[in-house]
Amino acid sequence: MKQQLTLLSAPWCSPCNMVKKIAKQRNLLIEVVDIDENPAIALKYGIKSIPTLLVIENDTVISQQTGNPMKIIEIIEENQ
Repeated sequence: MKQQLTLLSAPWCSPCNMVKKIAKQRNLLIEVVDIDENPAIALKYGIKSIPTLLVIENDTVISQQTGNPMKIIEIIEENQ
């Protein structure tokens, strides 16, 4: 099964906006979840900081990266 890349972010988060902008420029496919609109997702995965990228396979988080926008982009590119 293909891995799902989910970015947990919020509109007021500058690093989150940087990740989204770079991902769009590079045509990288990610799911973006606004934790302000969907707080249950953050609770489900125990997210305390954003941006956080979750790599999910078979409904299980197999990798997680929080913080550094360029590291998050690197992981997204590796998983395309």
